[in-house]
Amino acid sequence: MKAELTDWQAKKFRTLFDLFDTDGNQTIDEAELDGGMERLQIDTGWPEHSRVLSHVTARWKIFLRSLFQDTPVLTEQKWLDYVARYLQKDRQQRSENPGHRGGLEEFAQLLFLLLDRDRNSKIDYQEFLILFYALGRHDSDAEEAFEKLDTDQDGFLQKSELEDMTLEFFHGSEPGSHGDWLFGPPPAA
Repeated sequence: MKAELTDWQAKKFRTLFDLFDTDGNQTIDEAELDGGMERLQIDTGWPEHSRVLSHVTARWKIFLRSLFQDTPVLTEQKWLDYVARYLQKDRQQRSENPGHRGGLEEFAQLLFLLLDRDRNSKIDYQEFLILFYALGRHDSDAEEAFEKLDTDQDGFLQKSELEDMTLEFFHGSEPGSHGDWLFGPPPAA
């Protein structure tokens, strides 16, 4: 059975593709994704040889190797096919093991670790804003997204909220979830 995305998922992942395609050439290469991670690491201000950066960088390199193992660049269609296969495998693992924690949770944890600069186990708006600067997004996008993601409206994102929103973003098949705002305003439904 071929892995497929819903129309809504395809729209979201095309928008994400466009964010990652920093040179606008309709492809994503390892350098573009690595550049985004480097901007994020610099903007968070972690010391270059910190354990946090070492851990995140090592995990990021593993992800990049898996993403680019068959090709030096991803076209939009290859990107969508990769995401569809990944999500199909993730859904299968979750159905076989309801307690499954996989790559999506790890992504959320690594992002949380990077953004939680003051190590108080929560991300405030200023820390969240760092992600949007690294993605080349605007303050207004970050403010609106933060409000949507902060589901309990306490002014912070807890690790569990970020994990939930990550799962909603990637697995949400129809518009309207809070997780659709993870990387900024979602595309028009």
